[in-house]
Amino acid sequence: MQQIHTETEYHQRRLSLESAWREKQLILDQKRRILRRWWLAMGMLIFLLIAGIIGGSYLNINLNTLASLAGISLIILLVMFLIIGRETLKDAWSCQGEIAEIKSQQKILEEVWIQGLAIQQYHEYYRQIIIPQVIEEYRRQSQVNRMLHLVFQLTIIVTSLLVTGLTSGLDVKLGLQAPWVAPVLSFVVSLFTAIMGFFKFRERSFHMQQTADYIEQEKTALELGIRHYKVYRNEPDVAFAEFAERVELSREEQRKRQQQLEQASDSKEIA
Repeated sequence: MQQIHTETEYHQRRLSLESAWREKQLILDQKRRILRRWWLAMGMLIFLLIAGIIGGSYLNINLNTLASLAGISLIILLVMFLIIGRETLKDAWSCQGEIAEIKSQQKILEEVWIQGLAIQQYHEYYRQIIIPQVIEEYRRQSQVNRMLHLVFQLTIIVTSLLVTGLTSGLDVKLGLQAPWVAPVLSFVVSLFTAIMGFFKFRERSFHMQQTADYIEQEKTALELGIRHYKVYRNEPDVAFAEFAERVELSREEQRKRQQQLEQASDSKEIA
């Protein structure tokens, strides 16, 4: 990438790459919605096929017609996907590659721009651009882990209640002749509990949110000249050095906590 001579040129290139990234992201989202419809249709047909087989084998219900129709429809859908949906899948992969290339160009652009910045300009860039990106990334990861923890926890609660009800005679009262349901649900509870214990979504979410909040508080304190930055109001360079040191130390501690969680998970897997 060529050297950037002016701030205006940098912002123009940055906005151009941002616009291209958003355009490709919209196309990718559209292709993903189409693919999700394909996966949903296939999933429903597979479910009907399995339900028909299980119903005929274990529940003494004649569902052969349902299973046959689901199997034929699934084959037709797979053939249609190979003819039509394959292009959508290729377009989605192509968009992902183009988005990755745009992100790489954005990173190179920022590196080139940083190399040409003076000290004061880099301080401003670090505080106004890099720090908000770091905060947003931590909060995004925290939200993802929080949602995963919530989904797994609710699934465990619901399936545990179902297992308790089925094993206490609820299936007999409802006239259900499915003795395999309770063991399957028990397996789901054990599996999801093991996944939560292995990946520790709750702890990851807590630590990431805590780090994001701490960095944001430090940024606000620096801008307002309060707390431990009060004594550096007339020394902006010293205040920025203190701020950068605290932020990088916080990020380093977060990386260490992440490594500890991963090492704990690996130790459990080995045990």
